[in-house]
Amino acid sequence: MFIAVAFATGCISVSEFNADPEPTPMPPDRTDCGEVFGSAFRSQHERDWFVANCSAWEQATLGAIEPAPPAAPGAPTGAPAQPPTPPAGENPRCAQMRGQPYANAADRTWFLANCTGAGAQPAFDPGPDRFSCDEIRGTRYRSGNERNWYLQNCRAGP
Repeated sequence: MFIAVAFATGCISVSEFNADPEPTPMPPDRTDCGEVFGSAFRSQHERDWFVANCSAWEQATLGAIEPAPPAAPGAPTGAPAQPPTPPAGENPRCAQMRGQPYANAADRTWFLANCTGAGAQPAFDPGPDRFSCDEIRGTRYRSGNERNWYLQNCRAGP
């Protein structure tokens, strides 16, 4: 609204809006390390001067990148990797799943129970069950029943 009033009263002429501003001349290149340091370079020439005279680091020169050697004759090229052969006695499904993301929660549960040894029953020492805390303490259990009896009767609780 103000601009329309200014045009109507003749305070501002159209030529003032169309006039191109004078370009600001670029200041000359600096030749003082302290003045250039930490600021933008004004030109490529100023940058080159700063690198040659003020830089504390040696300019890195990279050697030519050599191409990779050719593949050995008969070597597969781009063939997908085959899953490893499972060790003797291992479930082949374990080998197939090892190193891969689980497809779902059921696969994870199955893998942990069957392929990691976590779900395996502990090996027990042979012999009849003992029912003395002192006899059992510090030794392997002889059965799951003995383990349960020890945990219920011999652990020092708070």
